[in-house]
Amino acid sequence: MTWQPPASWVENFDLRQWHTFQLPVKARYALEVHRPRQLLSAVAAAREAALPVLVLGGGSNVLFTGDYPGLVARIAMIGIHPEVKRNGDVLVTAMAGENWHELVTFCLEQGWFGLENLALIPGSVGAAPVQNIGAYGVEVGELIESVTYLNLAQGELNSLSAEQCKFAYRDSIFKHELRNSAVIISCTLRLRTTPEVNVSYPALQQAINASAEAGDGASEGTGGDSCHTAITGHASRVPDITPQQVYDAVCAIRRSKLPDPLELGNAGSFFRNPVISQAQWQSLQSEWPDMPAFPVPAEPGKTADWVSEKSPQEMKVPAAWLIERAGWKGVRRGHIGVHDRQALVLVHDFKSAAMTETSGQALLTLARDIADSVAEKFGIELEPEVGIQPPGSWSR
Repeated sequence: MTWQPPASWVENFDLRQWHTFQLPVKARYALEVHRPRQLLSAVAAAREAALPVLVLGGGSNVLFTGDYPGLVARIAMIGIHPEVKRNGDVLVTAMAGENWHELVTFCLEQGWFGLENLALIPGSVGAAPVQNIGAYGVEVGELIESVTYLNLAQGELNSLSAEQCKFAYRDSIFKHELRNSAVIISCTLRLRTTPEVNVSYPALQQAINASAEAGDGASEGTGGDSCHTAITGHASRVPDITPQQVYDAVCAIRRSKLPDPLELGNAGSFFRNPVISQAQWQSLQSEWPDMPAFPVPAEPGKTADWVSEKSPQEMKVPAAWLIERAGWKGVRRGHIGVHDRQALVLVHDFKSAAMTETSGQALLTLARDIADSVAEKFGIELEPEVGIQPPGSWSR
């Protein structure tokens, strides 16, 4: 009997609206998933036809180097469910298809605090634990209580605690042991009902200080009584900082530096910040005394971007600094290039490319050329943070 795709599958599907690079690529088949059992059935049908399956959330962390030869399943499960605990914390369970930034905004409006530093990160809730997304001194792994996922092999829903997720810098169990066998269904976050802000990130401090000096620091906003706001991280010249101020500052910083994917195709940070030995960093500083670097904590599980250790063994170097010093900031190749305000972001000008064909392969070649020049200049290897399809495309 000849295999036939399920009636709900869309054939020869244009993927431009399903990924933020908005490259002109297609999937052989596509499906929006609203229930876990629907995904299980789809995977079973694809396996019957020996078709690969790619599960997408917001498509904000993927580069397609060509048409996808199998089924692309987009997670569209939505819903937010809070549970207030006796200690004043609130457990917020969000379904994987929820937009991440909209979740951050919603929680702040409800008076559930902790996510403010992670505002305006593109993508869906389901992708957040996979990457252990982080920004401005906070990583989502610090706030996760548990993650529920669908085990594709067993057809069962399982739950992992934050510790079991093995969170590390832009890393988790979902990129290793559970890669290709688990699809995140929901994420439960432990948030606070008492304001407590983290202003440890220098650029965030500067933005809040500048806003206060301009007379905006006393503006009202969500965050409760500012005199009861706890402040973590480095000292700030602003005496009382609210979660709303942190949220506003983060949004302002990101909007000033990062392109809007609706206007200019991109996947945010294309490369991970490389981690090198302290000895290598000290050696590089003899030639590049202004090279920034930040200690990587030695203890497992303590993964914040900005941590001071008395005797750090490894140092994290900003990839954007390396790329800019290698001369790539603002470089364009036709309709693709490196963003002129943030060297870590590769872009696709899909509006001007509307009448032409821009390939993901061209973006991949640009990324490789950047990595090669950084390696030649600094002896540091860059690795992509973006998932490249098909897998293994980065290897040379």
